[in-house]
Amino acid sequence: MEIKVRALDGIEEKSVQQVEEELLKKHEEELNNGVIDEVKIDTSHLEPQVPEVQEEEELSEEKVLSYIGKRYNKQINSFDELMDQRQSNEQLPEDVAAYLQFKKDTGRGFDDFIKLIETTALWILINFLENILQVHKMVLMMKTLMFSWRSTPTMRIWMKSQELRK
Repeated sequence: MEIKVRALDGIEEKSVQQVEEELLKKHEEELNNGVIDEVKIDTSHLEPQVPEVQEEEELSEEKVLSYIGKRYNKQINSFDELMDQRQSNEQLPEDVAAYLQFKKDTGRGFDDFIKLIETTALWILINFLENILQVHKMVLMMKTLMFSWRSTPTMRIWMKSQELRK
């Protein structure tokens, strides 16, 4: 095994911190002495741009109404007329109005609205079927009572008397 050794007598190596320290000192000296290279920027090719300032024009009622008339091809004479038209046009179909009211009240989306309708429809159907079942039970009970009432001896006598009268 060979080991090679080099002599570093004449060369002085500096650590990274020593190099950074020397550079910082050199920079401070340049700042203190005012020896800083000036950077010149050629601005001759740049044209001064002056933004165009437009005077704000006051909007009059006539200008606004004429713009709306041109934009929507409608003849509107006043803002009150425009508001009346807007309110009369807001008649929405019942289902759309119901959804908008649901969204306004709850902040939920269309999927939740559909689920609510389905759930409500299911409850209505269940309630309807329960009512039908109750009516059916009542009819069966009345038939049972009528049958049992007819089968009593007193009722049989009364029915025979009615038949004889005819």
